[in-house]
Order: sequence, then structure tokens, then C-alpha cells
Amino acid sequence: MKKKYILFVIVTLIAGQGFAALDLIPAPWRTDPAGQAPTTYQSWDFATSANPVLPDVDLNPYGTAQLEVTGGFFDNTVYFNDYYGHLGVWGFEEDIQVVIPNNPVQNPFKEMWIQTTYTSDEGNAPIIYALPEGSAANYLVMDLVGVTDLQDGYYHATYHVVIEPNPTMEVTIVRPFDCTLYVDDLIIETICIPEPATLVLLGLGGLLLRKKK
Repeated sequence: MKKKYILFVIVTLIAGQGFAALDLIPAPWRTDPAGQAPTTYQSWDFATSANPVLPDVDLNPYGTAQLEVTGGFFDNTVYFNDYYGHLGVWGFEEDIQVVIPNNPVQNPFKEMWIQTTYTSDEGNAPIIYALPEGSAANYLVMDLVGVTDLQDGYYHATYHVVIEPNPTMEVTIVRPFDCTLYVDDLIIETICIPEPATLVLLGLGGLLLRKKK
């Protein structure tokens, strides 16, 4: 009974989302509202075939991210208004590349959390890379946290990586794994973690504000 209820909730979310990105597993650090420094939040639901494209939801205090889809059938990207019941889907065989501006202060490390809804001709989840400062020489493969079967031929995958120290910007690469990949949406969240001493000062500042109130 519990499994049926969970499946019902997932299907309801999909049916009601339209062009909204499926925000199934938020980043552990997300606050309300999202995207407050030192965090960022940006999402793409691909309501149009614009390429490159800015985020549909842009909550990045350090600048605006930009996404580009590269390489598809016969070296062209293919955009579907409706692909097996999902609205706004990119089919491609090379990459989605996202440039994300970051906190310019070189904090000890940064975490990234990515959600994507996808399907593929082989059923393979994409591989996602983080390139600190856009350098391919220092690429990191993001950990696949988990995959949820949406029961309609699509899947929702969550990824995580830690970058040390945090760069001023990074490029995120979403790449098919031996398949043609069809991506319905993408959500990228980040957080830059200050030195422990800075965290203490921030905590003291919060206490002082409470006392003034």
C-alpha cells in the first residue's frame, strides 16, 4: 500500500508539473527562500527551443548561469515539444553544458547538487561532470546519489560533488552514457562553505541581531 501511495504522489507531481522542473529531492542545505548567499539555485524546464538558454528560475546572487545543448542526431540537437508525454525535451548525443557563476571568495570547498528528469534509448543515467574554473584538466565526476523510476519511461536522478577549494565559476557537463539522452529538465544547486572561523563570526552576528530584536 505504501509503495502504491508513493507512486501515486510521483505520478501526480509529473502530471501537474507542465513545464515546471521536477524538484523531487532538494539539496540538503536548501533554505526558504532558496538561492540566498552563500547558496545558488537555478533550474531549466525547456519550455522553448531556445539554445543557449538562461535559467527559468534564477536564484544566483553571484550572476546568471547559461545552458547550451550541443550535438544531436547527425550533429544537430533535437527539441521535442512533447516527447512521450513530457513537455519540452532535448534529445542529444554530446553534452549539455552549463556555466555557473560562483562566490568570488575562495572558501575551503563548495558542494553541488543536481536533479534531472530524463529518458534514454538504453536506459542509462547520464554522467555529470564538474569543471572548476571551466578547466577540463581538473574535471570531477559527480556521484550518482540515486535514481527514481517515474513509471512512464522516464527517470529522475540526483547527483552530488564537493569541489575544493570553491572556484569563482564552474562548468557542469551532462553527458549521455553510451546512448542518446533525452532531458526534460535540470536543477542545479550550490553552496560555498566558509572557513570555520567565519562560520563562528556569522553565528555571533546572528546572535547579536536576535538580541537587538
